[in-house]
Formats: sequence, structure tokens, C-alpha cells
Amino acid sequence: MAQKAITIYTPTTATPHINAEDDAQIYRAVFGGNGITEADNLLACTKASDTSVLIDSGSFCNQGYMVSVSGGTTVTLAVTAGSVGTYRKDYVVADFTRGGGATADTHIFTVIAGTPAATEIGAALPALTQNDLSAGGARRQQPLYSILMSGTALSTITRVADYVGSFYA
Repeated sequence: MAQKAITIYTPTTATPHINAEDDAQIYRAVFGGNGITEADNLLACTKASDTSVLIDSGSFCNQGYMVSVSGGTTVTLAVTAGSVGTYRKDYVVADFTRGGGATADTHIFTVIAGTPAATEIGAALPALTQNDLSAGGARRQQPLYSILMSGTALSTITRVADYVGSFYA
């Protein structure tokens, strides 16, 4: 593997040498894994309605790639409506997709619906794409919360992501 100096001075006439992958490698070392960092309001997730949740301010480390909600703000995420007589388990995820060429990377919070069933036990969480980003993988969906839909009601929200960073060590 080749060596690469990251925090060095680059003359203004030289091509920039720091890439998103370099930053991600540093954040992987700092946080030691996937999870919610100690920033702001820890990305708290609360029910806004039976078809939406609010994500409070904070940051999430997804194999070193960071996504955040700015301090003092929230993000509203849509939840697919449930159906009477069924249960469904959804995930709130940090969804990173690698770009390339003229296409930028994307990293967003979103809700992925699970498979409904007649019983809570029968309801299945959605399958997630979890490529290894440090090995050049193109997509990684990392869960933060699970949501239980009971009929048309958003019943419970449970944190599934770890807290990461020095505060939690």
C-alpha cells in the first residue's frame, strides 16, 4: 500500500491531494466505528406524526463518512403509512452512495420500510446494503433507529446505533 501525507502544505499551484476517502480514514480512527457522535442533540429521533419522524441535531459516522443535522435544526423524514391489521418494522438509516467522475457522493438520513406481516413477530426489518466503504464499496446503509408500525400508528422508535467518540469510551 502506498504512503500518503494528508496534513501537509500544498502550494497554490499544485493539484489538491486530499479526498473524501482521506477524511473518512481519519474519522474512522477518531470514532472507532459506526455511530452517533456526542455532538449537539445526539440525532434524537421523535415521532412527528404517524407518517413522519424528526431527527434532531447531531452527527453520524458511517465508516468514517460523516452526515449531520446542523445545530438548532431538525430534519423531517417521511415514514410510509401503515395498513390496518398489519405490523411493520422500518429503519432510519444514514445512506451513503459513492459518486465518481462528475457525480458527487450523497449521504442522507432516510427511512427504509420493512416487510409487513399480520403479527409483530412476523414483521421483518428491511435488508440493508452494507458495502465496505473503506475497500471502495459503492453504498452503505447504516441503521440509527428502528420504527414499529402497528396498523396505521407509528408505535415505537428504538435507537439501534451505538454512541461513538471519547465521551462514550
